[in-house]
Amino acid sequence: MYPARYKISLRITHPSMDPEDISAQLGLRPFRKWKAGSQRTTPAGKQLAGMYEETHCVFDLDEKSRGGLESTLRALTTKLLSSEHFLKKIRSTGGNIEYFIGLFVKKNTGLVLDTSLMAQLVNLGIDLSFDIYESQHLQKKTARRTAR
Repeated sequence: MYPARYKISLRITHPSMDPEDISAQLGLRPFRKWKAGSQRTTPAGKQLAGMYEETHCVFDLDEKSRGGLESTLRALTTKLLSSEHFLKKIRSTGGNIEYFIGLFVKKNTGLVLDTSLMAQLVNLGIDLSFDIYESQHLQKKTARRTAR
C-alpha cells in the first residue's frame, strides 16, 4: 500500500450547550467554537449576517499523524472514555459528536477499523466522517523514492 497521512479533529454540535462547558468537561481546548444564538463570524472574527443556529466546537486532536490511523483513533478514544457520561448527555439532548478525519493519499490506500474500536465509538456515540484528498506531497515523495 502507498503511504497516507491524516489529520483528526473532534467536532461537536449541540442545539444549546455552551462551548465553554463542552471544553471544560472534555479537558480540551477548541480550535474553533461558537454558541447557538451568537453572531456568525469568519475564522478571522469578521462578522457575517445572521446568528448561529447551534453550538459548534472543533478540537484538533492529532497534529503529528504518527502511527497508523486505527492505533491513533484507539488512543484518542481511550482518552475520551473518562468523558463517557458527558458524551452520552450530548447525544441524548440532541447533539452530534464525530471524528472528522482528513485522509491524504496518493492511491490504493486502505484501512481496517476493527470491531472493538467500532464498538467503543458506538458506545460513546462518536460518528466517523472522512474527507479523502489526493496528496501532491505524497506523490512527489514516492516519485523520489522510486527514482533511486
